[in-house]
Amino acid sequence: MMNRQTFATIAAVAASLTVGGAGAMAQEAGNSPVERDRSPGWLEAPNFNQAIQSYQGSVRARDLTIRCQVQLDGSVTDCTVTDDAGGVVSGGLSRTLTDPLSTVRMSPAIRNGEPVVAPVQIPFSIRIETLPPMGSVIDPVWVEAPTPDQIREARPAGAEEIYGTATVQCRLGDDGRPRACDVLHDRPFNRGFGEAARQLAPLFLTRSGLPAGVSPEQARVKLHFVFPNSETVGDYSALRRAPWMAVPDEADLSRLFPAQARARGISEGRATAECVVQDDGHLGQCDVHGVTPEGVGFEQAVRDIAAMFAVSPWLREGRPSAGRRVRLPFLFVDPEAPPPAN
Repeated sequence: MMNRQTFATIAAVAASLTVGGAGAMAQEAGNSPVERDRSPGWLEAPNFNQAIQSYQGSVRARDLTIRCQVQLDGSVTDCTVTDDAGGVVSGGLSRTLTDPLSTVRMSPAIRNGEPVVAPVQIPFSIRIETLPPMGSVIDPVWVEAPTPDQIREARPAGAEEIYGTATVQCRLGDDGRPRACDVLHDRPFNRGFGEAARQLAPLFLTRSGLPAGVSPEQARVKLHFVFPNSETVGDYSALRRAPWMAVPDEADLSRLFPAQARARGISEGRATAECVVQDDGHLGQCDVHGVTPEGVGFEQAVRDIAAMFAVSPWLREGRPSAGRRVRLPFLFVDPEAPPPAN
């Protein structure tokens, strides 16, 4: 696994074109010099080293070549990866190596003074080396995490309308907060989302103990971040599997059975609460519906029970849980009711 035991060093990154070497200038009689041929050149170099280090699959040392087309506007398209024997490399490794090229630009090739679409070859070598063990990645329950406002404030300057993602791996400090974080992944590359994730990491807090056999020096946490743009920021869909950090127990349900219902000889009731997760993970703005029977206290009982739930303020998908909706159906049974007659 690239992010655990090995890393790849890009030994060489160079572009060569089928049109030949550096641009040549020709002088026609009575005319200004005309630029004949010129190969594409990097305007912004891709970060292949970061890409290969974030690759999650297995890889071996070998020479590879990325073959692409450079368009008239300098965009790099139609990329394929081949090995030293000419075979096509597919799957995750190919995507990892070609993704960085989707966000960079090159100066287009010039032929006879005009820009043309031209092929480009990017050769490089992967060298595998053994790294020290990266520790044990644990998955604690977070009781504090960045809020949606803090996510917005941490966005890289100039990237307000870009949808970005990042993953960092950190040590877990004695105070329960991540520290000394390394960026494992950020997309688009080199737009600052990895550094934004590093700055947000200390805002997390866990009070979970370490798993048996894992020392503080070994413990690592991996944090995934999504930086939504204006088109994706409003994701307030219901949580299907909420990561609970606090839930009521059976004794709470029994204690909150409505006295009014008991006084009328009612031993069972149903109701559903639909609530919004607050910044601290507790539930609020609850709507209660489906109450059966009505008017005997089950509406308030549901609200009291819902207040005892709390969702972890951070979701594994890399977003705050604040603003998401949670649906809670309840069945109340009076613990003091006599057993049914045979």
